[in-house]
Amino acid sequence: MKDIDSGLLSSRRSVMSLYSHPTDPASHAVRLVIAEKAIGANIHLITEENRPEDLLHLNPYGDILTLVDQDLVIFEPQIIMEYLDDRYPHPSLVVSDPVSRAKNRLFRHQLERDVYPLVKRLLGEKKAKSAAKNNARQALYDYIMMISRTLEERDYDYVISEEFSLADCFLAPILLRLESCGISIPGEARVLWRYCRGILRREAFPQSMTDMEYELYVGGR
Repeated sequence: MKDIDSGLLSSRRSVMSLYSHPTDPASHAVRLVIAEKAIGANIHLITEENRPEDLLHLNPYGDILTLVDQDLVIFEPQIIMEYLDDRYPHPSLVVSDPVSRAKNRLFRHQLERDVYPLVKRLLGEKKAKSAAKNNARQALYDYIMMISRTLEERDYDYVISEEFSLADCFLAPILLRLESCGISIPGEARVLWRYCRGILRREAFPQSMTDMEYELYVGGR
């Protein structure tokens, strides 16, 4: 992973570049897609403290997560992930039939809308009241248990389909952060345990992680 280079954004881009926060779950999901596909992208780690002004011109919403591929600029995680899969189709991380593809998108949309905010509240909002954090922790636990039941009901190795997909890429950063969120998976949830181990032990997963993520979410284990 690279730190941002001053003046880099203003130069002409011949190599794909991802501007990524070092601990943001959505940024991590995009990095996982890049690692799974072995894409030769420049990954620049940016925080609020070292964000260059030029990035504000690239991303009108002020978000850090931004993909630049020559003259194309993309700044929403779902769009970035699907673009990467279209741009580098092997190995494919989407299913071919329309129904399964729609289910995959809906699952990722639900994660981004309902679950990612819970993780960010538990890990990032230091001033949040304890009651709000307890509610967020319970909601996150309930969602993970719903995933567990879904995995038990289906004869799949992965969360949406028989093959590893973008849905798994978007869920994986949450699984890594569960312990730091105060969530423990019950021992009897054996299928969920097997799924988590399989995802986190994929060859690409450690390649997708930053040093800060190792320190925060792995170092003490």
